Amino acid sequence: MIPTQRGKIWSMFQTLRDERSQLEVFDQEAEVFTWDAHNGRVFALRRRKGDNVLLCISNFSDNPEPVRFAYFVGTYTDCFTGRKVEPGTGFVLQPLECLWLEN
Repeated sequence: MIPTQRGKIWSMFQTLRDERSQLEVFDQEAEVFTWDAHNGRVFALRRRKGDNVLLCISNFSDNPEPVRFAYFVGTYTDCFTGRKVEPGTGFVLQPLECLWLEN
């Protein structure tokens, strides 16, 4: 059975809902700040609750975009793909890529 576009979107939203419910940083008392990505094509948002930090980064460009967030030191892991990056030293976001990076 070939999944329909509607089915793929529904599945994506279910995954998003499930992931959010497991992360303490989505508690209503979490701190939420936009973060300067120093790149007009990239949007960044930081959520924090206690020692838990989530850096959400979205590339709104059709091109790969370099990003660097010096404040975020160490290795962070994307909640969806398991990709590991070091925001403090920089990395490249692929076109239209969105990462939810946990510390």
